[in-house]
Amino acid sequence: MGIFWNQNFILKVIVMATFIHHFFLKGTISTNMKNYVAVIGIDVSKLRIDAHMHHRSLHHVFSNPSKDYKALLLWTQRYLKEQCNFLCFENTGHYSTNLNVYFTEHHADSVQEI
Repeated sequence: MGIFWNQNFILKVIVMATFIHHFFLKGTISTNMKNYVAVIGIDVSKLRIDAHMHHRSLHHVFSNPSKDYKALLLWTQRYLKEQCNFLCFENTGHYSTNLNVYFTEHHADSVQEI
């Protein structure tokens, strides 16, 4: 329980820091003008993708091969329906590059923090 809580806490901090950085410090909110209902924080590693919906306190683990990228987007749609959401994740080199390409190709609002 302690390790899981620490991982979730760290993931929440990353999500909030990325959100604040991109929307308030970079001024994205004034050019984008979307009302995001949810921010989904994603931790990408070699074998798995941990996703966390902060406002719903939901956590799900996907495998990192590209076949699960679609499952990740379907998971967000299942809980958020047509609501506008924002996906953010840290750059982990080639482990996150394919995910970034997938989000771009599928017009998912996302940012990969450098």
